Formats: sequence, C-alpha cells, structure tokens
Amino acid sequence: MIEKLSRADKIKKKINELNSNLAFNTQSEINALPSILLEDEEILAVTDATYLSEHLMRMIVATEHRLFFVKKAILSNIIR
Repeated sequence: MIEKLSRADKIKKKINELNSNLAFNTQSEINALPSILLEDEEILAVTDATYLSEHLMRMIVATEHRLFFVKKAILSNIIR
C-alpha cells in the first residue's frame, strides 16, 4: 500500500531534494510554507537569508511564480 504524503511532507521532501542545507533554526519557516505556497506552486530553490540585520535571518524561497522572504515570529503565527 502506497502512503499518500501530506502537503507539508511533500514540501519538506522537495527541500531535501534541493540539498538546500538550511540552518537548524528555519524549521518554523519550513512548517509555515504550506499556508504560504499556492496549491500548484513548486519550490525551485530555497536558502538561508539575512535581511538588514541578524535579527531577520531566516530564508528565501523561489518558485516559478515568485521570490519571497520567510520569517516566522517565535511563539507566534505571524509570518512576514
């Protein structure tokens, strides 16, 4: 029996396939991606990113539709 992967698991699998080598502290951003990505949007590249200061260090995601910066606030549902 083939087990169907959840959207979150598919996203994590794609990130692993891309050999993105993200920092350990990007897990909350990865977990937020299912609510950010469009249903048919595919990740083409993902990497660590620093925006203006080390306080905004998280990740950049590139898809066939857009390029965006993801930072999920600690202990919050706010995604920037």
